[in-house]
Amino acid sequence: MFPILILFAGAASPAGNDGFLKADLTKAAPERVFISEDFSSLDNWVPFPLFKGRKCTLYTCAVEDGQKCVKAESDCSVSALALDKEFDVYQFPVIRWKWKITALYPNGDIEKKNLNDAPARLYILFKYNPQKAGFFTKLKYSLAKKIYGMYPPQSSLCYVWANRPYNKRVLTSPAWGRSKNIILEAGVKHLDEWRQEQVNILEDYRAAFGKDPPHMAVLAIMDSSQHTCGKSVSYFGGLEISGP
Repeated sequence: MFPILILFAGAASPAGNDGFLKADLTKAAPERVFISEDFSSLDNWVPFPLFKGRKCTLYTCAVEDGQKCVKAESDCSVSALALDKEFDVYQFPVIRWKWKITALYPNGDIEKKNLNDAPARLYILFKYNPQKAGFFTKLKYSLAKKIYGMYPPQSSLCYVWANRPYNKRVLTSPAWGRSKNIILEAGVKHLDEWRQEQVNILEDYRAAFGKDPPHMAVLAIMDSSQHTCGKSVSYFGGLEISGP
């Protein structure tokens, strides 16, 4: 019913009373940077196994090309690494980061559910708000919370380094219609190179969904190879969440 829920289920998490990741409760932060992460440690991050009994991607602190980063090692595996704080995307809509991949999954295809692997993804997972939901939506989300102990996200954006180019920049996830894949990099052209990215969550959400996003969200990174049973190492570094 909620495929993206697996990003939150099945792991010990720093959840609040609503079952979502713990929130920064400051409504009007004076600083314009929510977080600037140099990955000296993973103290701000929570590992999330996605399927019970499935091999997990390994995330560790590393130094690559002289810079601190997270090293993601995927070998026929799948799991995410999530930031342990919510943030308001209207206050902090800009995300900057670097990433680098060392291999692709040649058979991976993010348009096909059974081949939906990619060497690097950065998710923005938007919090479900029951006060703004209709009766049947509330019913479905309440059932999901009873099963998994927390609400699934309302929707998500997934910034992807895809295995190959596509004709469109924005693709609907084959696993869940409320998740949109946004392709930033694709194919072998920049293999083994650091690529600097900057996105505006508000602009991308409005372009992808045709409406404004919920206020609160959580960020997660992932390298997944469970469908193609491939093997790769990817790196994430220089992450910053800030105001416009």
